[in-house]
Amino acid sequence: MGRLITLICIALIMSYTAMAQQARPDDGYLFDQTTVPKIEVFLAQDSLDIMLQGNLYSNHEYLAMCIITKGDTKDTIHNIGLRLRGNTSRLAEKKSFKISFNSFDKGRKYKGVEKLNLNSEHNDPSVARAKLVWDFFAYAEVPAARVNHVRLYINNEYRGLYLNVEHIDEEFVKKRFENTDGNLFKCLWPANLNFINSDPESYKFSNDGRRTYDLKTNVTEDDYSGLADFIWRLNNTVTNNFQCKIEEVLDVNSVLKAMAIDMLTSNWDGVINQNNFYLYEDLKTGIFHWIPYDTDNSFGIDWFGIDWATVDIYQFANRLGGERPLYQQMLSLPEYRAKYTYYVDQLIQTYYNNDLLDPALDNVRDMIIPFRIPDTYAQEDYDWNLSDFNNSFDNFDDAHVKYGLKSFITKRKNKALDQLDDYDILPIMNHTTIESTENEVKFTADVIDDIGVTSVVLHYSIDGTEWTESSMHLNSDNLYSTTVSINTPGMMQYYIKATDSSNQSRNFPNCGHTVINTGYLATPKLVINEFMASNNNTITDNHGEYEDWIELYNADDTDILLSNYYLSDNSEDLNKWQLPNISLGPDEYLLIWADEDSEQGDTHANFKLSKGGEKIGIYDNENNNYAPLDFIEYGAQNTDVSFGRIPNGVGNFEVLDYSTPNANNDINTAIKEITFQDLSIHPNPASFEIKIDEIYKGGEYTISDIQGNVLISAIYEDVINIKDLPSGIYFIAVLSQRNTSVDKFIVVR
Repeated sequence: MGRLITLICIALIMSYTAMAQQARPDDGYLFDQTTVPKIEVFLAQDSLDIMLQGNLYSNHEYLAMCIITKGDTKDTIHNIGLRLRGNTSRLAEKKSFKISFNSFDKGRKYKGVEKLNLNSEHNDPSVARAKLVWDFFAYAEVPAARVNHVRLYINNEYRGLYLNVEHIDEEFVKKRFENTDGNLFKCLWPANLNFINSDPESYKFSNDGRRTYDLKTNVTEDDYSGLADFIWRLNNTVTNNFQCKIEEVLDVNSVLKAMAIDMLTSNWDGVINQNNFYLYEDLKTGIFHWIPYDTDNSFGIDWFGIDWATVDIYQFANRLGGERPLYQQMLSLPEYRAKYTYYVDQLIQTYYNNDLLDPALDNVRDMIIPFRIPDTYAQEDYDWNLSDFNNSFDNFDDAHVKYGLKSFITKRKNKALDQLDDYDILPIMNHTTIESTENEVKFTADVIDDIGVTSVVLHYSIDGTEWTESSMHLNSDNLYSTTVSINTPGMMQYYIKATDSSNQSRNFPNCGHTVINTGYLATPKLVINEFMASNNNTITDNHGEYEDWIELYNADDTDILLSNYYLSDNSEDLNKWQLPNISLGPDEYLLIWADEDSEQGDTHANFKLSKGGEKIGIYDNENNNYAPLDFIEYGAQNTDVSFGRIPNGVGNFEVLDYSTPNANNDINTAIKEITFQDLSIHPNPASFEIKIDEIYKGGEYTISDIQGNVLISAIYEDVINIKDLPSGIYFIAVLSQRNTSVDKFIVVR
């Protein structure tokens, strides 16, 4: 199928993490676990009536506004989109909704997200099952949605207690994976991962008006070749070669942990029901990552007459009939079956037990019950009352909800422990980090084993030389590391061998080896000098649009041809955007518009900046192993506030009082040293004219640049014309009878 056993990877020269991911980022503002925020939505009543009583399966978004209140903070967001979401929940009395912040205001995010999924959980008397499963996935470092409870009002009517579930999209991917430009597939029924044929087009089939394997990113390319290859390997690889083939394209550790969690929580409406999961294909490594989705049918909820708390842990996927190649193939391999068994055992010991979860469930119930009491919609579908809500956390037996949460955990845990195989796993490597400089490469690996690791050894060859060994030693972070010296840039082949206390060994990768670029030569002093990740009213591009921008600065003493270098916001895609064919002289600046709109000109990059924080870097070309010229990792940014180097070109980044696109940042230091009188200028920033207080009318004024050169001197009438001033920062001084008042203003074009 065209995939090499030896994966040729371009290594991140500064830092490269194999299969790096953050299963669940910080909760942030929207997914706070300590409160139950209030979400109020307002829209035209006739729109709401049509949504709730018309075509329930329409995804038409209705114009609305919302108010989100958390503690003492209240935010109003206009021009949002509101629609129904879900499948069977659309027919329920307590419906689920989707809020979109960017449907009517393109590109907009609220607190770093574009959409919110408000799930009614009408199927669950506790309104907590799905959240418990998602939290479990995150604990086990399986990429999972962030989720919390909220209270929802629509047109001042209380719609009840809901789960606010993070939307799985490109923003979700950016927060969890190093390489964020891959293919994200939403997989809905009948997504069974069965082999059809070798033609990628065959996997674009539709069901119920949408693709079963629905590509949500890179839709223009619409490339299903990687998915077809993965499914072929999963189904057709001969047993003695399956492990080599599947590990080239699948994050096996994460999948085995997800399988263990699905079983322990009886989350059956996922892949074993041919439904409700995502696959993320990292196009740089070729690896698919598993992402769970829609976890409400869990913890004993049943429609088939199956006691999910007692099902054999190795036969969990066979209960619904049909072929389930993912489970069947994984558990048919002795090493994977042992690893799955180990994960089940460890998750029970460390998380999935009543000692830990019962108090947590009590806390959740106590926090949400004040908002469940007035939730009349919770009774509409299954006539569940407040007593049912309380009992659903402990002991419960209803038509399709056969257990309370605590009683299910008790029974499932005990049955699973009884069913466990004896196991002795091979060493497991969770991830490898590589940090490279001009003359050395540092390897760090997270290796674990059930009975203990005795040795971890790096095996490597540089530019085809004889293979060499380097022992990796345990550091204070409980990780194994070693450093290899290099003389010149080159290609390094490597694999890591780990051995446990029973003298069992495992190579990573299991078959073949990995190849990376190492080292680089000296680079010019081309730096990121200033940037703005949220530009609403500061400066426009050549098309009159307010876009994010990055200011480059030549801090060297010779000209730099920019087209030799690359700009990227992705540390695994260093050559993401080639800089324009422009020669930048010493002390010269160039603004790059990060607007994902390269068609607008050579200075428009093919990516946008994240207001919530990310990485930006300038990198050399392939001949110098994409060596870093400059690199900045920044946190959350404020709108129309830039982040720049002080002193200009060489200092550390700090928040600037005044943005200085295409100008020296040191003006910010000069401004701080001036004491200003009370002088009101408006508008500020301005483009063509300004006004000051009427009390100064008829007085003399001067306008000076930041070097103190007087550019305009006149008598103030109604307005002051500044149309001939170029973009920049200026001072205005007004002379009155008693004193001189001074203030500053910004001119933008």
